[in-house]
Amino acid sequence: MSDKYKTGLYFLIGVFHGYINRHDENLYPDLLSESKEDYEQCILFYLKDKNVLKVDYLAFKTKYNTVGGLGKNRFEKNKIAQEYLVNKYPDLCKKHFRKDGTPEIKFKIKNKN
Repeated sequence: MSDKYKTGLYFLIGVFHGYINRHDENLYPDLLSESKEDYEQCILFYLKDKNVLKVDYLAFKTKYNTVGGLGKNRFEKNKIAQEYLVNKYPDLCKKHFRKDGTPEIKFKIKNKN
């Protein structure tokens, strides 16, 4: 981690983000992005504000796909969300797969900072 701030299209994990609450329903993620709603939230605010601010020195530790929390088997939800996001935002994201085959997405935008 560094002490830098970055602006552009960045992923901010859903449990650790902040935004201006504009009470604008157009900024709420669709239910189809359920397991990737944090990605869609970043996309929606990027499209609205032309930037997402990422603060590199703020983070937390977690264990993904363990008992409790979001659960262990999210393959089908990730697949539905992946398809939805790459079809709705083809200029911004693309399909990606973890080593175990779990569907994910990556942003296509190359940020300058």
